[in-house]
Amino acid sequence: MKFVRFMDDSGYIREGVWENGTIECYGKIYNSVNVQILPPSNPSKIIATGFNYKDLIKRLDVKTPKKPRLFFKTPNTITSHENVAEIPPGLSAVYEGEIGVIIGKQCKNMKIGDEREYIAGFTCVDDIAITSELEDDPGAVRKSGFDTATPIGPVMASYDVMPECPSMEIRVNGKVERSTDFSGQLFSTGEILAEITKYITLEPGDIFTTGTPIEPGPVSDGDIIEIEIEGIETLRHGIRLGN
Repeated sequence: MKFVRFMDDSGYIREGVWENGTIECYGKIYNSVNVQILPPSNPSKIIATGFNYKDLIKRLDVKTPKKPRLFFKTPNTITSHENVAEIPPGLSAVYEGEIGVIIGKQCKNMKIGDEREYIAGFTCVDDIAITSELEDDPGAVRKSGFDTATPIGPVMASYDVMPECPSMEIRVNGKVERSTDFSGQLFSTGEILAEITKYITLEPGDIFTTGTPIEPGPVSDGDIIEIEIEGIETLRHGIRLGN
């Protein structure tokens, strides 16, 4: 199933089931284009994974990580489907299509193989990153932690509708710019979750990503980015370059 959080025309925040562009909630049917789609969860933290796909590591000629390469993206970075990601003034940035994994219950010291017990579902993530040279930013606080740097949504897809190796297509202003799948992971979803929870307790709604399998692409002012991941839905958002 695909679950969605939205605000109806009376201002109430609802949760419903998404199917073919319509939302069913308490027996009422809503057209998804007529409501405000909200992020599929309210995470207390987002933990991103870098350089987790073998082909990308080879093409970028970077050192292969021995453990999942993790960094934080805080809640201020989140923006939702059909909203705008604003790049700080004077800087350039790229899109990075990724799968976001949403936690369903508190998770600490998880053992590999038990991940389905703790994962509520999956969503689309655009891990937008600044490409301009930033000094003294080893933790990527400025590079990846600026306001609206993490568009997510539009839905949370459960395990039963997710392919084992989903495909992804990224379109910019309607033109296909990237097309790939999520094969060739260096670390599996379970391995990433196990590594995170050695150190960090994850709470319901928290999100981690499995990294991008494809080279990031540049964004320009006014762009419309669409990230379509098989089994989820298409995340769509705008880009605004700060003045």
